[in-house]
Amino acid sequence: MVTNPATETRTPRHNICSGSVIERLLGHPKGCRSGEEFFCALPQKTRYSMEYKKEYWLTKLLRLLLVALVISTSVSYTSNLLKTENEEPRASPRSSLAKHKPHVVRNTIITKRIYTLGDSLTLGFGASEYGVIQRKLNSLLGPEWDVINGGLGGNKTSEMLSRLQQNVLARNDINYVIVWGGVNDVYQDVPVVEIQRNLQEIYTRLHASNIKVVALNLPPSKGSATWTEARQKALELVNNWIANSAKEVDYTIDVYSLLEDPAQADTLSPVYNGGDSLHINSTADYLIGEKIFQTAFKNLNG
Repeated sequence: MVTNPATETRTPRHNICSGSVIERLLGHPKGCRSGEEFFCALPQKTRYSMEYKKEYWLTKLLRLLLVALVISTSVSYTSNLLKTENEEPRASPRSSLAKHKPHVVRNTIITKRIYTLGDSLTLGFGASEYGVIQRKLNSLLGPEWDVINGGLGGNKTSEMLSRLQQNVLARNDINYVIVWGGVNDVYQDVPVVEIQRNLQEIYTRLHASNIKVVALNLPPSKGSATWTEARQKALELVNNWIANSAKEVDYTIDVYSLLEDPAQADTLSPVYNGGDSLHINSTADYLIGEKIFQTAFKNLNG
């Protein structure tokens, strides 16, 4: 028997998908699909109620996902922006030119550099932390200046001289050098004439490279465990030479008088004693940084 398509009885199909979230998002055709017969057979009111609940929760879920995506994108963008602003450009260790490019710190270009050449006193041994003198100077000079801590504990003047080329002269970007050394020489009984010769060679080579020299004399140290009258005499001879006979020195800082105890000659004041009557504390370092600034840098125009 041939069935006439025009008269064939069909089960009504319910348009339950029309206008739904799924259809709008995924572009499904209207009308029930295979597998939805059970749903289509439900009463119309029940179907509409279930469809409404489904659309409500799907819409709510989509909104939550959208908010999460926006927040995640915003946080990622802000984090990358802050990282870019705060990071300093790193020069390649293989590049001999990159290290001499202008140094930028928080959008400020470093235009002048000071190198502090010395021993443990320059380093900051005895203070609460290393580099107090350098940070004090930098805070007084401003962000355009870079003050480098070149102190090495135990260094004698001969060792300071031997690293001068590599640490200072080869850089071609140092404007001033603060030279503070000789205590280890005195306490290892290096002849005074040798101490003077090493210091003078440092001063001369710096001036030959158009670098200004700030020379500090040696602090009082009577009362330290290895102090002797002979060493005191040697220290005084070095200090007298720095003050009166050294050449190629632009500024001289009298650390000895600055830190001496008024009640006990040749001794560190208790206010500045770093604990062994030889090294100095943070209070003394702050004072020295201030003294260097007032003597050598206060009247500079940038």
